[in-house]
Amino acid sequence: MMNGKIIIGGVVVLLCLIGSIFLWQKISEPTQLPAQPTKELKLSDFPEAFKGKTVIVLGDNASEIERQAAEEIKNFLVEHNSSYIKIIDSQKIESFKKGYNLVIIGTPKTNPLLEEVYAMTNAARVTEEFPGEGKGVLEILPNPWDEEKVMLLVEGSDEWGVKTGASKLGQTYGINETSIIVELEKVEDDYKIFLPSRQFVPSPGISPSTQEKITTSPLERVHVLVQFYHVPNTTEREKLENASVKLLTYIPNNAWFASISRDSPAKILQFPFVRWIGEILPEDKISRYIRNGTIGDWAINPDGTVNLIVEFFKDVSLDDAERIIEGHQRFSCYDSTRCNPRTRK
Repeated sequence: MMNGKIIIGGVVVLLCLIGSIFLWQKISEPTQLPAQPTKELKLSDFPEAFKGKTVIVLGDNASEIERQAAEEIKNFLVEHNSSYIKIIDSQKIESFKKGYNLVIIGTPKTNPLLEEVYAMTNAARVTEEFPGEGKGVLEILPNPWDEEKVMLLVEGSDEWGVKTGASKLGQTYGINETSIIVELEKVEDDYKIFLPSRQFVPSPGISPSTQEKITTSPLERVHVLVQFYHVPNTTEREKLENASVKLLTYIPNNAWFASISRDSPAKILQFPFVRWIGEILPEDKISRYIRNGTIGDWAINPDGTVNLIVEFFKDVSLDDAERIIEGHQRFSCYDSTRCNPRTRK
């Protein structure tokens, strides 16, 4: 009888011990926090969302047109203050999947990384049939390997669809969709220049009046608009540098604000990849708010003067900038580090 009680007592102790272990495991399990909502990305977030470290990924079999598109996107991001931009082939992607924003360029045939993206996300699958010949897709979504980063797909059914997508990236402001289909338009639109003040397709060459203004300028160097038939490659950029051409700020499509010597327009136009040289008009350099007379109250001082910020091209020294501003009677430069002039109304 005593042995039976001991056995029963031992079983009870054992059951209590096992129950305690299960209870301890339950308590020690980490509490699952609810998933934090991710901000929905829109194409209008480009290029702002890509100011951090970004790699542009081409397929190993990328065509020359696709490589030109990659250079065009890189230049656009650099001009919009992205901190780190690198173009790589897809075979090197493993080191960049995490910690980087990604811009993936190509067709499913030329860039195999797209198939990985389709398998991991709900991105629209591009084929030879969809969206079709000469058409492309722009789509923005979280980087599937690192959702704190962003990914942009610039893809097409063919290389011209990719080219069209790249050329549209300068026009994504106000597009509140995550993806759009872009279509190859008539050839002239490949050379449409998009400035905040105007949009136009220049005729190749240089007008006689523009050439006269450049060659008779009192300055040794003149700021102009230069458009190319395509984004210049490394060899072509070296030729431009040797001709004393400084490319300053990229303007869609295939154009730059540039600094040239006043005697060089004819020489520059001899390069087969240069399409057009034109003037920078006053309205191209003035904010639309100032042009429209809609200056905010925050910028108006009690004495009736107005605080403005004047930006100079990066090849203009601060000393020269101050001299230019001080040369205007109605302006004064009161901040030598940023040169914020004042002008009377």
